[in-house]
Amino acid sequence: MTDGEWMTSEDATALLRAVQPRATERKLRLLACAVARTIWDQMPPGLLREAVVAGELHADGQLPDDDRQAFIHRLYAPWGTDGPPATWFGGPPWAEATRDDWAAFFAAKEAVAPWQSLSRLTFSPAWVMWAGRTGRWRAVLIRDIFGPDPAAPPAFDPAWRTPDAVALAGHVYGDRSFDRLPDLAAALANAGCTDTVVL
Repeated sequence: MTDGEWMTSEDATALLRAVQPRATERKLRLLACAVARTIWDQMPPGLLREAVVAGELHADGQLPDDDRQAFIHRLYAPWGTDGPPATWFGGPPWAEATRDDWAAFFAAKEAVAPWQSLSRLTFSPAWVMWAGRTGRWRAVLIRDIFGPDPAAPPAFDPAWRTPDAVALAGHVYGDRSFDRLPDLAAALANAGCTDTVVL
């Protein structure tokens, strides 16, 4: 895939296959979580949303692997119960779930999937479900996470890590205050950054 194709393609499957040989678990997990966030409104408060948040925390080293794995068992628990049919969201039974419900379920499952499953993301049921629910957002998110040139990430001068820039970056990421990204760009520019890719 050429640089031009990488920056303009909306074929998310081709983009992801292009980066998979060098993709890290963290970036693939964050991609799974980011795609899940695009259908967040389909996930009522509860287990599915908790799984996505758990995936994000695990990607950043804030959740032990055993706790991540526990979500897989919790997501599949309804198939192992006796009595009346279990429900996903306190809503429709499994057998009556809509395509949107399945998409939400698979998105949550991929957020906490084991590394081996993430490495085969393009072949997963979740990816097929997302294709019809997230459209072009998948390609945009892949470029956001892997960068404009995944083979050659932009250099980052340590001098740009001023106390103000570091504090603001931590606030943006930790609090999910992405509306403050322009302020972060300004802080980096004030620190001497002129790299348009970084900014």
